[in-house]
Formats: sequence, structure tokens, C-alpha cells
Amino acid sequence: MFPNYPGDTPFGNKFPQRLRAQRIACALSQDDLAQMLGTSRVAIAKWETGKKEPGIAGIIRLCNLLDVTADYLIGRVDEL
Repeated sequence: MFPNYPGDTPFGNKFPQRLRAQRIACALSQDDLAQMLGTSRVAIAKWETGKKEPGIAGIIRLCNLLDVTADYLIGRVDEL
């Protein structure tokens, strides 16, 4: 689908796992995170299962809320 991207998506296959792990590390439910982002719990669930991906504005907000870098969240680096 997307050539030159691991996992066939621009964010690769690490994004869903890292999003879920960081959300849990911050003691947030999917509902909590959705409210903070102004989106739905269903959207968060789709991101965490790899069915959908947020846009760049969503990535930036996630990084700020979860206190991680975009490079880490989307799987470009393995260190927080």
C-alpha cells in the first residue's frame, strides 16, 4: 500500500502498540484520552488496533498529552 514504509502504513506497525502503552502508562482510559483530544473513544480504539491513524495535528496533540516524541510514537526511534 505505502512503499518504503514498514508495516505498510506511514506510521509502521509500532504506532498502535506504543499509543496504547503510553495511554496506559499515563493512567488514561480510551474515554479520557478521547475527551482530552476532542475525539471519540471509537477513534482511539481504531488507532490502537491499527484500523485508522490520526492526522499530523492529532499526532502532535497525542505527543504533548502523552509526553513522548513523534519519532517515538510513530516508531522511528525506540527510545523515549
